[in-house]
Amino acid sequence: MTKRRFDDELIFLRGRILIMGGICEEMIQDAVKILVERDESFADAVARNEERVNDFHIEIDDRCLKMIALHQPTAGDLRLITAAMKINSDLERIGDQAVNIAETSGYL
Repeated sequence: MTKRRFDDELIFLRGRILIMGGICEEMIQDAVKILVERDESFADAVARNEERVNDFHIEIDDRCLKMIALHQPTAGDLRLITAAMKINSDLERIGDQAVNIAETSGYL
């Protein structure tokens, strides 16, 4: 792949991380609504979004590993890709915690 193609992949990767972060934000908001307002109608949204977050997690990890393998990035590009992988894992864990909050709120 050319440098232009690699740069496009980096931009796409950033966008996917941002979308995943937005989904996690929605999940936390919905989980807190379940907890505070005692409104379990948001539980389905949290569960649906968990599947989406898990799909994003797999996709982003796969993209990062392919970018490292195919392009052998150095310096800033490599730092960006490894940071994306770490953020990706953290966002997936945030999604899991939102599910835990939503499930636990149902017991209260």
